Parts: sequence; C-alpha cells; structure tokens
Amino acid sequence: MAKRKAIQLEEPVDDPSERIRLLEKQLQEKEHIIAKLRKTKAKAKLIPKPEGQAGRSEEGGGYNLQVAMGLEDDNTRYLRINRIVKRYVHDKLAVCKTLSDQERGQVARLVVMIQNDFPYFKKFESGWPIRDIIRVYLQNEHARARRDREAELACADNSDSALPKTSSNKTAVQVSFAVSEDEEDVPAKKKLRTFPKKKLHPVILSEAEDSADDLQELIRGSGRSKGSKTTSKPADNKENQSAEAEKSKKRKAEVEAGDVVVKKASTSDPNLPLLALFNKLQNLEYKDGLNAKGTSLIRLEICIHITREKRRGALSRLGKTRRWPTVFDYGDIADRVFALKPKISTLITDSYVLDSSPFWEEFLLAIDYKLADFCASRTKVGFLAARGLQSCGYFGPQGKFVIVSCLLRMLEELKLHNDDLEQTLFVTLHTVITHGKSCKQLDYDDDDLATSNYLTLEDFTDYILLPFVSSSLISEDLPGFETLLDAFYEKQHSHEYGEFFSPENDDDDEAHNVHRDNVRAIRGLQSMQESPPSPPPSSAPPRYRKGVVKKESSFKIRIPPGVPPPEEKEITLADFPSPTSKKAAAPPRPKPKPKTKKKDSSHEDKKAIVPSRYSTRSQAKLS
Repeated sequence: MAKRKAIQLEEPVDDPSERIRLLEKQLQEKEHIIAKLRKTKAKAKLIPKPEGQAGRSEEGGGYNLQVAMGLEDDNTRYLRINRIVKRYVHDKLAVCKTLSDQERGQVARLVVMIQNDFPYFKKFESGWPIRDIIRVYLQNEHARARRDREAELACADNSDSALPKTSSNKTAVQVSFAVSEDEEDVPAKKKLRTFPKKKLHPVILSEAEDSADDLQELIRGSGRSKGSKTTSKPADNKENQSAEAEKSKKRKAEVEAGDVVVKKASTSDPNLPLLALFNKLQNLEYKDGLNAKGTSLIRLEICIHITREKRRGALSRLGKTRRWPTVFDYGDIADRVFALKPKISTLITDSYVLDSSPFWEEFLLAIDYKLADFCASRTKVGFLAARGLQSCGYFGPQGKFVIVSCLLRMLEELKLHNDDLEQTLFVTLHTVITHGKSCKQLDYDDDDLATSNYLTLEDFTDYILLPFVSSSLISEDLPGFETLLDAFYEKQHSHEYGEFFSPENDDDDEAHNVHRDNVRAIRGLQSMQESPPSPPPSSAPPRYRKGVVKKESSFKIRIPPGVPPPEEKEITLADFPSPTSKKAAAPPRPKPKPKTKKKDSSHEDKKAIVPSRYSTRSQAKLS
C-alpha cells in the first residue's frame, strides 16, 4: 500500500500558532476537494435515462421501461410501482390532461414527493421512471376520455334521430305552442312546408313578392308563387354584379356623408369594448363590403374578447365553488401582514427554520436547484416557474401591491433593530446552502460566493417572503388547510382568478392610502438610522464589501503633545453683540487722482503758427 504523504508547508514557519493556522487552512482546502469528489462520485452512481422514449420499440428509438428499471424478472414489483405512481397522479394532477399540458412545477414537486416517500426511485437520475409512468398513464387516460366523449355524443345523436316521425308527433309539437283560436281548427294531417332539397339560386322577385317574408322567399325558391301571377327568374351574373357595385358605391357615399347610423347590439350585460368592436366591424362592412381591409383583424379581436369573457364566467363559477373572495379590506390585510413580523424575522435570521420551510423547497424546485445561475441572472428570464411564485393568488395584482408595500415597511423596521440585516440573511443562506438538507442537489459552492453570486434581500422578499405571506393570508381566509403548503397550492391555483377580478386599479383610494402610510413610515425609519452600518466580515462577498462605504463615527481634533486642552467655557447671550449695535465707520479712503497725459508744447506751438483761412473753435480767422 502506498504511504500517505504528510501535509507540508510551502515555506518553513517558526511561529507554532502561525504554522497551526496554515495547516488548518490547507486541511480545509483538502476537505473541500474531497467533498466535491464524493459529490461527483455519488452522481455517477445514479442510473442514467436510456435514449429514446419508453413504450416504443428499439427500432423506433425507444426502450422497455421494465427492462430499463431492471425489473424484467420481478413483474409483481413493477406493477406495484405503477399503481403507486398512478395513485399520486390522481391526487396531485389533472388526469384528463397530457404531461405537456400539466404545470411543470407541479410535476417536479410530484417527482420529488414520490422520491422522498419511496427511496427506491432515488437511484435513478432525476427520477426518470416516475416521469415515464406519468406520461404513459396520462396519455392513455386522455385518449380514453376522448373516446368516451365521442361515443356518448354519437349515442345521443342516434337516439335523437331514432324518434318515430309520425303525424301524432308533429301534432303534439304544434299544440305545445300558444296559437290563436282560428288556427286551432287546422287538421293534423296537413303537411308542413319543408325546405327544398335542391340547391337554391338567387332570384329576382316582383314588387308583390318583395314584401313577403325572407323565410318564405327561401322556401319558394325558383318555383312559381301561388299568390302572384309573375314568374321569378334566376338573376343574371353580370346584372347582379353591377347592382352590387352600385349598392356599394351608394353605401360608401352615405358613410362618407355621415348619414348612416348603425344600430348597437342589444344585450342584457353589455361589454363596452366588445360593442365598440362590433360597431366598428359593421361600419367597415357597410362601407367597403364583407371582405374589406381590416375586418379580419377586428374579427380576431372580437374572438379574443369573447374567449376572455367565457373564461371570466368559468373562473367566476370556480371562485364561487372554492369560496374565493373578490372584495378586500386592504387596511385589514395590512394589519394581518404586520402580525406576521415575528415569523418573517425568524425566516431571515434562523437557518433551521428556513431550511425546513416548504417555501424554500418550492423555490429550489422552481429553479431546478440551479441557485448559482439564478443569482447570477439579472432579468430571471430563464426561470419562468420561479417568477410564478411572485403571484398572490386571488388577491391579484392590487393585493400584491399592498402586501409588497407592507413588507418593505416591515424590513425597514427590522433594519432599525438590526443594522446588518442583509449580512444576517447572507449568513443564514450560507448555512442553509452548505449544511441544509438540499445541499447535495444544489449546484452552488464557495466558488460562486467568490464571484458574488448570492441571493439578495430583494430577491429573498420576492421569491420567499411574498409567497409565505400570501399563503398565510389564504390559510386564514379559508380554514381547513392542514399545512401552509396546501394554502400555497391554493394560491397558485387562484392566480388567474386574481388577474381577472383584482387587477391593478389606480382609482382605489383605500389601497393607495395604505401605501402612503407605509411610505411615510419608511421615510421616518430611514431618518432614524443615523449610525452607518458596520463593515462586513472577510467571508462576505466582494460585491457586498465594495458596496459598503466606510465612515468615521465622529470628527476628532488632534492636539499636539505638551499643549493643554482648551478649557470649556459656558457661553451666554452676553457673549454675542446685540443686533442694534453698529460698528464704527471706517475713515473714507482717498480717491485716486486720474492720470492725465502731458501735452506736447512743441506741437501746440506749431499748431498756433499755422495760417488758416477758416476760423475754428480754438483759433480765430487770420485777417
């Protein structure tokens, strides 16, 4: 056997304490490397998923699930495992939907739940046999439900068509309606007028026939009417086209003149945007015809509105069944949020409570345990399931606005008692990540801490505290949930209901009054925090250490040695001059004399003796 090499220092150190410190540092590095190797070794032992799809032949690019699981000789256990997974599917998923239509986070949670309950599945990478059983079972149930529905509809159609068509049946149908006394004497054996089986053609009717009912015109077809002596003739294509062109020109002129008024559709529950689209479509069709430019887009918008209204009705019925509220007292919601302050403080400061919290586990499932990538991402675009955690269920966006405002105020109150709240959260998260029950599944280590990839207080509020608070409020509104996790699932289930019935509303004075009170309280708390935060420890991330500005607590004056300190004197009002006293006026300074240029006398003499015929202001005219 090879002898183990003793740990040696790179440079000899004489100080024993320093030598011990260096040896401990090297020992920690070796233990870290060993832990990484064990982690990779444990991952390598997992049974990987075969290539292809379960249930298909090998020629078709598939594999046999029972053989891939190693249970080809144990058919009883294989069938028992299938039954176990199917029971979980019935409890947690919609059976009539395929796997692709299910919520991804719900399926991931179901896989982890089955792995925790039955450790046999943990030896398979990502629990792929569970997903295969779920996929095949949901496909079969979806196809079976579709076949049953089609068979039942076909059976109903056959039962309707199998009714005996006798004169007595027709008489019974006529008698069931309210008719006048004159029409009661009509014999029962009289044949009712039916639609012709031949294809109808457009006809040109006389003036007498033009006043008949539209239904009777269609029934009459191209035959000769009984009450008219004229015969209807098929319309000529050219004449019909010219008539349509003239009508369209006339309509266009009327629309441009503004004489056309389209009658609005009558409905018991009017939807103003939908009615506006219908009126716009009618005006456009009346002006340019049925195939006018822009009509297809308007029809698409109408379909979207109708689909949305149908969905609103379905959600309304679902909300009444589940007893979801639609009207909220936001002042009461704020008081209930503030009542959760001790629990929120414990989530931030206690690593054991955070590690055992179901909301931390749901967050890790939503990001697929990719905590390092999530922390490094700024937009979180690649984590749609995690962004779904930010919803507040049936409280909707308006309720979320109030809850977030209360959470921000609560965090400021916690910062008042704990100056290093973000540093406390960092220590808690570091403990959970390195020693928690999910540490082996996380792709997070000390190298990520060195690159400043850590969960900030803002992200912790959005993805942990917000789901916790909203789920707690739902559990108070709807008693009967065994755990907060059940209330969390109810929150996720009622997300769309909240989007429809509690949208953002800028006119809601009650919600905005609560927010204004929170903003005033936050400003007051920030003004009370005069002392700067203490410097972070050396184990904190570089980005956090860089962001903290070091400030001195007070300004100190250095006094040279040998000089006595200045005596403290009591200052009174007598030491200050009265405002009426005036200082003595200083003597005025002498003004400097202006410098003048000396005149050249020789130049003046020359100017004086020059003869001139004209007089000037300075010299008289020579005679």
